Amino acid sequence: EFDGYFFDANTNMQVSEMTITNCGTSKDLYNQERGAVDFYAARAAIKNITFAYVDIVNAQRHGVQLGGSNGYAVNNIVFNNASINGTGADGITTAVFTGTCRGYAAMAFAASGTTTFNNLTLSNISQSPPTYKTNQAYNLVVSTTQAVSVTSMSVSPTSASLAVGAAQQLAATVAPSNATNKNVAWSTSNANVATVNSSGLVTAVAAGSATITATTQDGGKTATSAITVTSSQAAGTISARKVSTAPTINGSLSETTWNLTQTVGKATIGTPNNTVTFGVMWDAANLYVGAKVLDANLFSDSPDAWNDDAVEVYIDANNNKLTSYDGADNQIIKGYNKAGVTTKVALSGLQHAWAAISGGYSVELAIPWSALGISAPAAGTTIGFDLGYDDDDNGGDRDSQGAWNGTVNNYASTAGFGSLTLSSTAAREASALAATDATAPTLSYWPTPVTQELNIAADGSYQQVEVFDMLGRVHYRDATLAGQTALRLDLSQLAAGVYLVRLQGEQQATQFRTVKN
Repeated sequence: EFDGYFFDANTNMQVSEMTITNCGTSKDLYNQERGAVDFYAARAAIKNITFAYVDIVNAQRHGVQLGGSNGYAVNNIVFNNASINGTGADGITTAVFTGTCRGYAAMAFAASGTTTFNNLTLSNISQSPPTYKTNQAYNLVVSTTQAVSVTSMSVSPTSASLAVGAAQQLAATVAPSNATNKNVAWSTSNANVATVNSSGLVTAVAAGSATITATTQDGGKTATSAITVTSSQAAGTISARKVSTAPTINGSLSETTWNLTQTVGKATIGTPNNTVTFGVMWDAANLYVGAKVLDANLFSDSPDAWNDDAVEVYIDANNNKLTSYDGADNQIIKGYNKAGVTTKVALSGLQHAWAAISGGYSVELAIPWSALGISAPAAGTTIGFDLGYDDDDNGGDRDSQGAWNGTVNNYASTAGFGSLTLSSTAAREASALAATDATAPTLSYWPTPVTQELNIAADGSYQQVEVFDMLGRVHYRDATLAGQTALRLDLSQLAAGVYLVRLQGEQQATQFRTVKN
C-alpha cells in the first residue's frame, strides 16, 4: 500500500484538471475501504487543499473518503466543479468505517472539519442519498448538479433529396433539453452514396439511398434521416471529359477512356426497339463521339443513310437553339456498314468509322473544332448537341427513330438539342472490372433495359452483389445474399446509363452489363 502524503505543513495546496479512473478499493492491505480520492488524518490534521475540475470515474468503492484517527481533523477541503461518475464498482458491501453499503459519492468519518463540494456533478452513484458521514458533527457541504440522462433524440430533416456533390446539414435534438451529456455520433449506412462528418454534414457521393444515423453518447438513443441522392446532371445536359491521348478512330471504341453512359431513350418516329448508349470526350483538336447500338436486325440497303440503321449526331456550335439551322449547325449521319458519311454541311478533317460488335454495331467520330468555327475550345465551353439513331428492321425505309434529347425535327431545327459542356476533368480509364462481360449458366436476369427493379435468378452460391457505373464507382452493394436464389435490386435512383452488375461467391464471380432507362 502507498501510505500517501503526510501533510505536516499544509497551506493552500492546489490540485486541478485530472481524471481518476478505476481507483479506490474495498480491501486495502488492512482490509479497509478507500476512496478514489482518500484523506486519512493519522499523524496530523489535513487541511487547506482545493481541487478544481477533478473527474472521478468508476470508483471501486467511494468517490471521496474523508477520515482519520486520534481525533485529527480533515478541514477546509474544497472541490470546485468536480464530477463523480460511478461508485461501488467492485460490488463489495462489507465495511469497516460504515454500515453495509457499496459506494457513496462522499463518505466522511473524520473527527472534525469541513469539506465543501461546489457544483458537484453526480451520476451512477450506487448509494442513495449519495453522501454519508458517521460523525454528525463533521461539516460536509455539498452543492450538486445531478446528471440528467438522455431520454430521446430526433434528427432534422428526417429525409432529404440531394444531387451528387451537394451537401445537407442535419441537426440532432436531444431530450430533455437539460440533459447533461448531449454528445452525438453520426454514421452512414452507405458511404458510397452519402458520407457524414462528426457535425452531421452530409455530402452526396453517388446516386442511390443511404440512412444517416445519429447516436447519443449517453444511453445510445438513435434517430435517422433518409437521404436520396440523384444524378447531378440535369436532363439534356452532358459533360465531355478531356483526353490526353486521342482515340484511334476505327469504330471499335477500344480505348478505356470511352465511357458510354448516356442512353438514347426518346422515341421520335415509330417504336424504337434498340439499346443505344453513347459518350463524348474532347481535346484541343477534336470533339470525340462514340456510340454503341444493340440491334438484332441490321440493314444497309437504302441510298439515303437515314433510311438504314445509322447513328446521327447534331451540332449547334454557338448553342443558340434556333428553329432553323444557321452557319454553325450541322447534322452528321454515320450508317451501319457504310464507308462514307453524310453531313448537312461539309466538315473538313472529319474522321469517322463503324465496327461490328456482338449484338449490333458501334460508331466513332472525331469532329475538328476548327470545322465547327471554334478556334480555342476550353473547359466551360458549351455547345448545342444531340445524338439519335435510325432503325431499319426489315429493309427498305427506316421503321423508327430515337433521340437523346431532341425531336423528329432535329434535321432542320436546333431548338430541341441538349447542351454539351467541356469539362476540365480528365477522362479516366474504366475499371478493369467493367471491361468485360461474363455470364454464368447458373444466372439469368431481367428486364433489359431496367427502369425500377432488376431481377436476378441465381443458384444461391453468391454472397455479394455490386452495381458499378462505367467509371468503376459503386452505386449499389448488398453483402447478405448467402443462399438466396431470387434477387431484386432497386435501381430506381440510378441515373440513366450503362451499369455493370457483379456477383461474388466463394468459388466464382459473375458479371454482366445492364442498361438503366
